[in-house]
Amino acid sequence: MDFHKWFKKFSYKMPRFQEYLDGLNLFQLEQLRKYTEGYPDPVRVFQMIDNQIARIKGLPIRYKILVTGGAGFIGSRLIESLLEGQHIVESVDDYSIGSKDNHKDGCFYHSMAVDEFVTSEVGDKSNYDLIFHLAGRSRIQPSFDEPHGTFTANTNATSSLLQYAHERGIKVIYAGSSSRHHNPYQSPYATTKHL
Repeated sequence: MDFHKWFKKFSYKMPRFQEYLDGLNLFQLEQLRKYTEGYPDPVRVFQMIDNQIARIKGLPIRYKILVTGGAGFIGSRLIESLLEGQHIVESVDDYSIGSKDNHKDGCFYHSMAVDEFVTSEVGDKSNYDLIFHLAGRSRIQPSFDEPHGTFTANTNATSSLLQYAHERGIKVIYAGSSSRHHNPYQSPYATTKHL
């Protein structure tokens, strides 16, 4: 088995880790492979090694970040910026508003709703340093046509995500551009953003 190839499939976009791998002999590679193989999130192990190398060399630390609503206009711009900072970025989006045209190379996308993600096996095995929560149904007019769906997508999903983050000790940054611009009693949309 080509151990370098095995590691590189997990550790792309981590140049410090790639440099570290190149300095290991075959025995050391085998030991590292055995250690990471049973770990539910091998990228997390590589990230820890990469960050340790960064600390030694005085370089910036990389974080594993989840962006909800990452296929939307604002989410895709945020992902682009995070990737430029060499962070490991994943996104959750149900594509009810977002588009695959907004995908950024280097980001892994989970195609599901936020409340599905937090109860899924993928969500359960993932370990993030930070979550940017941008997902939710936008626009006021559709909220009159489907108030229950708007409430579920905005309020329940946010509540589920906050519980998920709390249980794992993950910090959440919430951004809702319409949150403060509407009277919360004028529409179902504004109410869900206020809650």
